[in-house]
Amino acid sequence: MTVVVTEAMTVDFEELGRIHPLYATYWLCKHMEEAGRKIIIPFLEEGEEGIGSAVSARHLAPAVAGERVDVVAEHVLTERNRVKVRCRATNEAGRVIGEGETEQTILPRERIEGLIRAAAGATGCLESSEPASGGIGRDEFFAIMSGFATGVAVVTTLDLLGRPRGLTAQSVASVSAEPPLLLVCIDRTSRTLPALRARGQFVVNFLRADHDALCALFASKADDKFANVVWREAGNAMPVLHEGSLAYAECRTEREIEAGDHVVLIGLVVGGKPPSAGDVPLVTYRHVRGWPEP
Repeated sequence: MTVVVTEAMTVDFEELGRIHPLYATYWLCKHMEEAGRKIIIPFLEEGEEGIGSAVSARHLAPAVAGERVDVVAEHVLTERNRVKVRCRATNEAGRVIGEGETEQTILPRERIEGLIRAAAGATGCLESSEPASGGIGRDEFFAIMSGFATGVAVVTTLDLLGRPRGLTAQSVASVSAEPPLLLVCIDRTSRTLPALRARGQFVVNFLRADHDALCALFASKADDKFANVVWREAGNAMPVLHEGSLAYAECRTEREIEAGDHVVLIGLVVGGKPPSAGDVPLVTYRHVRGWPEP
């Protein structure tokens, strides 16, 4: 496949005090995965779809906006329902600027779409990017969905300058156990979304019942939400709110879906920590956070 690098595909890379907008490694991985998806088409049975379950890439040389990049994929190995693909990216001069491997897992389409629809639909995230019409009003919709009690999480990442970023999210759900996938819905206007897209890795922190203030902080528009927050580096090098979380999942972005006024990120869970016995989660029900009494 051939792509032309746009400004949206670049990131500001700080080097020796100068800013150079370069082709982001996140987009290199994304384009390698797209090329790999075309390779698996002959392996798909009726009603099946491939979804990214692993990707590894090395960025060997830079590319700038306006430059053409060719991404070539070749089949390497098939094991059960997993197809491994080798990818190479070259610039207009034929120089290799990136190489890597992707793995696509073949699953029934209904399994993927059904879980995404159920989770995203519960919070206003529609599966399709096509605009919906004829639905109920916004206030009525929120009133109805407030009857569904959910846990509260904070999604954290680092921007490309190494600064921690994060936001509160209730739209979190498991998608698949094999491979281990979850999804989070992010508002398009979120100031954390660019960092999530550029970094391609994040942590989902499931909050404790006594950390409502942490939920409110990361739901705010504060410029530096981490100024007075204790955190440490997770296994994937992203921030984990270890004092305020009863569990967390370390994720690598595998797929992005445009869904109404939100973006659905599907993440491969590469590590994390489960809750301990006796831990109580922060829950929201009818717009009230806490632990609802029966």
